[in-house]
Amino acid sequence: MNVSCFINHLIYNHMSHKLNFGIRMISSKVYRQITTKITELESSHSDAMKYLSFLDNNDYTSLKEIEKTTDSPIIQGFSKFIDKMNLLVQDLESRRWIDAGIAKFNELLSSNCKNELELYNRLVSELSKYLKVNQTALFIIQGDANEK
Repeated sequence: MNVSCFINHLIYNHMSHKLNFGIRMISSKVYRQITTKITELESSHSDAMKYLSFLDNNDYTSLKEIEKTTDSPIIQGFSKFIDKMNLLVQDLESRRWIDAGIAKFNELLSSNCKNELELYNRLVSELSKYLKVNQTALFIIQGDANEK
């Protein structure tokens, strides 16, 4: 229902006084209430359209400014939705990073290495690259499983 239909509905069904000759009139108080509500709806609609435009253009600075300056429930709802989506994207990226790492090291472990030392060197080298660190270490414990 658009704004005009909404107003007509209010005028003709709820807030009017029927005169004897079939014309309905509204009081000036009701008229002010309706015009105030229309102004609020137009403002909220305008802010929401700006917000969506900024979102479409990836202008996150302007998005945050609108979020701070408006109390529109539409914009607050969009903001919460976007925050939740960002958290989901971060979680997905973390899972992909972990899955890619597991696949890489599974491939490395199943590769044919000449001896254990070559395998260990490749593991340490690939681990450093994957974690983007300068140093890694691999400690090998030898002995009985029952010894401490």
